[in-house]
Amino acid sequence: CTAGNAWEEACRLLWEAERWPRGAGTVAYNAVISACGHTRSAQDALRLLERMRERGVARSVVTYGAAIGACSRCQAWEDALQLLCTMRDAERDAGISADHQAHAAVTTACARAMRWRLALELVEPGAAEEW
Repeated sequence: CTAGNAWEEACRLLWEAERWPRGAGTVAYNAVISACGHTRSAQDALRLLERMRERGVARSVVTYGAAIGACSRCQAWEDALQLLCTMRDAERDAGISADHQAHAAVTTACARAMRWRLALELVEPGAAEEW
């Protein structure tokens, strides 16, 4: 579904999986969140993250990475940055570590939005002070 940008079909399959006795799992949500990135729908990706929380579905590094990627593609740099912060908080609580790809996607989102100082801070803390 993600490769063909069939976001609606991916959502339909997810809603169907949610009705199964065990419900939809992290991998199913990750696939749909990834599809949101391909269709440039950051808000849908964020809604799916919230739905996962409401349903008690575990979020992983892949989950956050897909959502950050969707935000980056949509130039939603503030949402991407917030997700990175959430991911760092989750590192303390659930052992989810913000990886290099998540940092790179947020840095790219900030740079695209002309937030150069913030992008520099993400790459190297303290670097923006030199500018």
